[in-house]
Amino acid sequence: MFGIRYSPRLFASLHSLLRFVTANHGARTSDLAKALLIDMSTLTNQQSLGWIAREVAEDRRERRWVITREGGKRFDQAIPLWERAQAELDEKIGAGDMRRQVHGHHRSCSG
Repeated sequence: MFGIRYSPRLFASLHSLLRFVTANHGARTSDLAKALLIDMSTLTNQQSLGWIAREVAEDRRERRWVITREGGKRFDQAIPLWERAQAELDEKIGAGDMRRQVHGHHRSCSG
């Protein structure tokens, strides 16, 4: 399910990353890793698309992640497509069933 493509070059996993970075401008790598269960190599791969970027924080030893102009544009374009994909899943699976599956997945991942 997490590899569902709902837009050219934009998978559900990348959408989650863009959504998180947009909502948490300047998030640390550890924040992203914990929230999205991803590692630095994944972030570096996503950075190569040019949709997210690392910036030097006040503490120069630390890097913060931000969404780029192109990433923001892609994210804005993807929102209606994401909403349509969510509605289709809700219709096929049932909104209540989907929420139970997602919450059950999160519980199993968090230990």
